[in-house]
Amino acid sequence: MSADTPRPNLELTVRAELDGWPIDLALSLPAEKVRPALERLAALGYKPRQEAAPVAPASVERRAAPRVEPVYKPDGTPCCPVHHKPLAEGRYGLFCPSRAADGEEANAKGYCALRFKD
Repeated sequence: MSADTPRPNLELTVRAELDGWPIDLALSLPAEKVRPALERLAALGYKPRQEAAPVAPASVERRAAPRVEPVYKPDGTPCCPVHHKPLAEGRYGLFCPSRAADGEEANAKGYCALRFKD
């Protein structure tokens, strides 16, 4: 670019707040005027908006499921208190082999996430 060619303006949006009110300011400035413009906004009382950190989806959140007492059939077979299916013995103890419905505690594979007291 030669000295005679005008430099293009930067198009930017400043996400700020003034007296607690969120404001988006669209600016079109040469690069060398961005810092003075931000300093002027600060002098007028504008502050950078504090954005909330993104929240991880609930399915990604890993936490230990509470241990519950199984329900027993008259013959003594332990069953899931939610699905009323017989529990299976797994590597880490008893588990319910039923698929979890919408709104129920589910593991990463979509099965019942209840864990049972031994």
